[in-house]
Amino acid sequence: MTSTDRAAPPGLAEPTEADARQAAKAAPPPLPLLVVFLVDGSGSMAGERIASLNWAARAVVPAMREAAAEHPEVDLRIRVMRFSSGADWVQPAATPAGRFIWTNLAAEGETDLGAAFRLLAGAFSAPAPGAEETLPPVIVLLTDGYPSDDAEAGLATLLATAEGERAIRIPIAIGPDADLEFLRAFAGEGGIAPLRAHDAERLIGHIRWAATAPIAAGGAIPLPPDSGQKEGEADSLLW
Repeated sequence: MTSTDRAAPPGLAEPTEADARQAAKAAPPPLPLLVVFLVDGSGSMAGERIASLNWAARAVVPAMREAAAEHPEVDLRIRVMRFSSGADWVQPAATPAGRFIWTNLAAEGETDLGAAFRLLAGAFSAPAPGAEETLPPVIVLLTDGYPSDDAEAGLATLLATAEGERAIRIPIAIGPDADLEFLRAFAGEGGIAPLRAHDAERLIGHIRWAATAPIAAGGAIPLPPDSGQKEGEADSLLW
């Protein structure tokens, strides 16, 4: 009998399809992770800023899908809300990363960030059918200016919900005129400092990090990227 004719020791046997099915049954189900983009669609975002944001978001979609594929223990789902004169869901359903497509946004009107917070709070407060254990949601706020409504009251409403309070809140300041003080309040004490984007390249980097880092972090607050820019320092190329 040759060595190739001998049966493999039981401990070294190749796994069968039945073994694979049994392992799949034994594995815990993936934990849902919701990433919500709150996007400033006010008039000050018109032109190059909103075009750059749309381009950056579309470019980041493959990275989100790749990160989700690398972490099968996480079920990444995405929603998008635009706020201007009021707030509306652009992606009203929590869409799996593999099916998510960015819808280009327009820019006009006011900056009703408080309305966006209240709309999100309502979604968080609504009982989800078949509620299950989830990772803390991620809220990515992108804005270039100051709120035009009572954003502080809206934020308080959001933080009064269980999901809003435990969410990882990531503020991205577009251009030099964003309200950094309010963005710090949005992030919360010990949260992530505002990520500042003064050009399209930095914006795409911040969006990519905000959308993918929490997946690997598994519900913890991820370490922020090194932007290479100090507080109060502006890039040579500004929007």
